[in-house]
Amino acid sequence: MESAIHTLSCVNMPMVLEAGRKSLVEGITAHQVYEAAYDAMTVFMRHETAPSLPKKKRVIATVCFTGEGAAQLLEEWIASQLTTADDDVVIRTVRVDPVTRDTSLLYQLKDYYEMIAIIGTVSISMDEVPFIPAWELLKEEGSSRLFKLLEMTRKYDSSHTEPENVLSEDSMCIIEPGLNEIVSHLDAALFCKLLDEHIPGLRKYYDWEFDRSLGMSMHIGVFIDRMLDAQMNNEEKKLISTIPAYPDLKVLPEEYKLWFPFLKQIEVSFHIFIPDEFLRGSVKLAR
Repeated sequence: MESAIHTLSCVNMPMVLEAGRKSLVEGITAHQVYEAAYDAMTVFMRHETAPSLPKKKRVIATVCFTGEGAAQLLEEWIASQLTTADDDVVIRTVRVDPVTRDTSLLYQLKDYYEMIAIIGTVSISMDEVPFIPAWELLKEEGSSRLFKLLEMTRKYDSSHTEPENVLSEDSMCIIEPGLNEIVSHLDAALFCKLLDEHIPGLRKYYDWEFDRSLGMSMHIGVFIDRMLDAQMNNEEKKLISTIPAYPDLKVLPEEYKLWFPFLKQIEVSFHIFIPDEFLRGSVKLAR
């Protein structure tokens, strides 16, 4: 049984920051936090006597199942929140297949940068790297968690105040204010009315947790926004060609009865076309 308490003497600031950063990693044990803090102390002592080495830039990886759409919108939103205290932070979008969950590209980024967080619509588990679901940024605690990670991984002291426009919880399933921050064409209020009408049935059928329903809602909302943009630029076929097809996936009759009215109402409300590829891809993610 793991000891509930670990102690270290001669605590310095690098140790405190590293312990705080590791404590935000889901599933990490108290002993792993202890080891990380101890390692930070020894690294600090070596750096005091060794020549200074170039510091790695920090990176935030944004992921989704296409590498476009939600991931790119998240990249833009996060970039708009960074202050001069975080001018070393780079943001990289990564496509992660929802079936294989191949993370090789993420590990390549981790080798080159100091990866401080992975954010996206596809759940990713990497050793000692916190994952923040995309929908969580639509809630105050999610944004605060990101800003805390940024603060604790800074390489230098700097006065920092968190952005005032942190997304907060709202009565419309907290989706509307968050979507308004990242989309360009979507009428988030109208979209949320459709969510209130159709998501409860989908949530019941697939036995989603509330958090899962938020993630699916964001996935759909971002696609609508991309389709509206493509329609304005006569690029609908180009966008549709980027959607994973899943030609062998069978949509059950019960699923079709839930998805078809929802997507048809989206088509009518937003004057867009929803391709079959998006239906199958959404069913794949929903299951």
